[in-house]
Amino acid sequence: MDEVFTQQFGPQGPMPLREPLRHEVEEFYRNAKMTNAHAAMGELIAKMTGKPVAEVDALKLTVLRRGQAYLLHFINHDSPDVDTSRPLTIHLDKPVTNLNGSEAWESFTLDEPDFVTFKAFYAKREDKGEDEAMSWLMAELSGVNLIALKKLPITTYLRAQSYLTAFLRFFPDRDFGKTS
Repeated sequence: MDEVFTQQFGPQGPMPLREPLRHEVEEFYRNAKMTNAHAAMGELIAKMTGKPVAEVDALKLTVLRRGQAYLLHFINHDSPDVDTSRPLTIHLDKPVTNLNGSEAWESFTLDEPDFVTFKAFYAKREDKGEDEAMSWLMAELSGVNLIALKKLPITTYLRAQSYLTAFLRFFPDRDFGKTS
């Protein structure tokens, strides 16, 4: 981070930024479809910092771009190669809760889905779309409430998504199982 970013968006700055939560990123994408990515990013910064959109819009472009770059680092997070040889346990820095807060999760574990679950995922994907189907799959395998999953930090969600996607897209190469 450079000094301009720290002064504007750092913890002591007037618009402190943090890693966006999954539901905030979902709203960003919805807004981007209705307007454009630039306007949606300004709205995301305003929402996360509690400042009016007009105040965000008044920032100098090079200052705003630093905030955008920071958020895009999380939004476009690319998980490294995924190890599917064992279950993935994710420990959270801050617990996520269901809607009324009666249940909380400090960690959760994902494992390889069985074929029945795989087929149900694809049926849900056809009906509800990729994001809803992936959320359902995570909830199904982990036991974490769908509302709580929307409260995950976006990089945590993307890490879990990458893990499950590795199973969903797995198909042996053509020489697998070949006899001599």
